[in-house]
Amino acid sequence: MSPTNHLIATFDEGAVLSLYLDNCPVQAYVVISEPNIDLVADIVPKERFEADGDIHLMAVGQPEDAAAMIEDVSQNINPDDTVVFLCLDKATKDEVLAQFGITPGHTQHH
Repeated sequence: MSPTNHLIATFDEGAVLSLYLDNCPVQAYVVISEPNIDLVADIVPKERFEADGDIHLMAVGQPEDAAAMIEDVSQNINPDDTVVFLCLDKATKDEVLAQFGITPGHTQHH
């Protein structure tokens, strides 16, 4: 059976995903945020920084950029890495989620 991507949790303005990029298991944070590296510490739990994997930061400016940004990060991914997608707006966040087969409507925070 092939591995699948799935939603782990949602929070205000974003979601946490368990993904397979280039057959590597990774954790991803897809959030609506300005492209600011200083915000990553507020998004990613401390345990992910202390883990063995790398943290990749991707600023996605528009929905049309989502597929290319995912392709770019897939080229440098290793197992157990963390990817943070900082999306300019809701439409961009929803497109990143859709690229991973996650229905955006299922990420509403309740």
